[in-house]
Amino acid sequence: MYRLILLGGLSLEGPSGPLSGPAVQQKRLSLLALLAASAGNGLSRGKLVGYLWPDTDEEHARHRLSDTVHVLRKELGDEVVLASGEMLRLNAEVVWTDVRELEDALDRGEPGAAVAVYAGPFLDGVHPAEALEFERWVEAERERYAGLYARALETLALKAEDEGDYGQAAEWWKRVAAQDPYDSRLAVRVMEALAAAGDVANALQHARAHELILREELEVEPSAELLEAVGRLREESAARPVAERALRPIEADLAAPMEGPVKRAAYRFALGRRAFVAGALIAVVLGAFALLGEWPTFREPAAERPSVAVLPLVGADPGNEYFSDGITGEVTTLLAKISGLKVISRRSSMEYKGSEKSLREIAEELGVAYILELGVRREGDRVRISAQLVDARSGELLWAEQYNREMTDIFAVQSDAAQRIVVALRATLTPAEEERIAQVPTDDLEAYEYYLRGNDYYYRSSECYVVEDCRIALQMYEQAVGLDPNFALAYAKLSDMHSLIRFWAHDPSSERLAKAWEAVDRAFQLEPDLPEAHLAVGDYYYFSRDYTRALAHYRTALESQPNNSEILLLIGQVRRRWGEWERAATNMREASELDPRSALYAWELAVTYTFMRNYAEAERYYNRAIWLTPD
Repeated sequence: MYRLILLGGLSLEGPSGPLSGPAVQQKRLSLLALLAASAGNGLSRGKLVGYLWPDTDEEHARHRLSDTVHVLRKELGDEVVLASGEMLRLNAEVVWTDVRELEDALDRGEPGAAVAVYAGPFLDGVHPAEALEFERWVEAERERYAGLYARALETLALKAEDEGDYGQAAEWWKRVAAQDPYDSRLAVRVMEALAAAGDVANALQHARAHELILREELEVEPSAELLEAVGRLREESAARPVAERALRPIEADLAAPMEGPVKRAAYRFALGRRAFVAGALIAVVLGAFALLGEWPTFREPAAERPSVAVLPLVGADPGNEYFSDGITGEVTTLLAKISGLKVISRRSSMEYKGSEKSLREIAEELGVAYILELGVRREGDRVRISAQLVDARSGELLWAEQYNREMTDIFAVQSDAAQRIVVALRATLTPAEEERIAQVPTDDLEAYEYYLRGNDYYYRSSECYVVEDCRIALQMYEQAVGLDPNFALAYAKLSDMHSLIRFWAHDPSSERLAKAWEAVDRAFQLEPDLPEAHLAVGDYYYFSRDYTRALAHYRTALESQPNNSEILLLIGQVRRRWGEWERAATNMREASELDPRSALYAWELAVTYTFMRNYAEAERYYNRAIWLTPD
């Protein structure tokens, strides 16, 4: 028996796997899809030619239909398509289809089986040219099957509620809500199930995420029903301790972790040059691209907001490179909090440390208009910082300053520089942003130095790919919070390191998970609105495969760090897991623009475009990933 897959894409499989050859040509597969979705009744030849050859005269269109059926029978057997006068139908005894299985499961009263077979939207990614009626039919069927899937999920959610399993009910309701994220009724059902399961904090977080979606994407206010539910839950939450109001551990709900060697191999596949070449060869098989000619350029369209990269000067402080690079990174982070600027990530900017290229060349490769050069030198208890902001296109010096201050003034210097750059670039600074860049993270300079050392090893480790660097970074953050127990930012970083170590299977223990939780809980107690804490807890949930909670925290973090490429990539990864291909690609493309020297980001985007069958863009970013990967 053949298997025709219509949910999540369009493919035909035989006993030995996916088929190739004449039978899987687009029009022939489209014909099988039309017959498969006709509920066994079949379709008339007149309707079929109207769907598939709308611009061809009747005689020639019917001739093409006959040829198509002939090829299918020749390749798959005479009984694959049955004819009865004017009607054609698919033989269910020869071809199994997932859409038929979904409907049969619902008829049998087995919603779980129906959910299991739904792999994604009907004919996802199929867009035949010059076949408007077929396209309309696909959209209608896509909506119908999505509705059947949502109905099955609701049945499972209601059944779980009846059985008192509110935790499972919440998971089912989340999947229903993911089908229609704008439906406040579904958002309320998720909230009510979470609250009934004792998770009021995340019920409120889900409401916040839903409110953001409505306001940002539809520009509408949340419904009265949602606001009423939020008010009720806030009253319940107010009686709980601060730590419990922030989050709650979910260790008991975690799925079994993937084996460490598998994870490490997957990560090497994502980062290694040979892996990129392998991905490129796969794309060649798919007809995606040919690796010929000169390497392409990847300059993105100029953004409306001023764009800037922060470059460290080599040799400014050779004895304390971690410190000079760390201050450069901190200034980058401050600027990244300003929504009126486009700020290139620390990782990409640091690649040009010591580069002999001109500022104009660097700016073109990074896709920015302005370059901020920073030189940092520490001399005992004093620090000297030289800063100059240059228009890379004209070479004009827009602003320059020499700071010679006590180390105790280091945060004031960073804040002053950030504000002056905003003025020089004629960008806007909101009161909230002004407050954020003026914050002093710690009063203990020794703790701050350990924090900078931790950041240095963190960026060396490529997010824990290098085990030893990752463990040293962890130790540095532990030293920082040991010296200053009120250092919320260091606690957030410490939590993230625990999560990363656990996820990459260096230590996949429950104790490691508990340490990640304890650190981020402490960060929230100290600074409830700290964006780095939201990023850390987002990673905690992401690595625990609780993507709904992870996304809510990532979105909150992004509000205060609009230029954080890491958050944008993670949001894109969550949306890709949910099959939201276009939105995932948008987030990943934004991340790649902010971190244009990252091979990993280019790879992730290429993979997403491959899933979308957008092979032209997949080719572009596979090429980019190969080009950016060191030999």
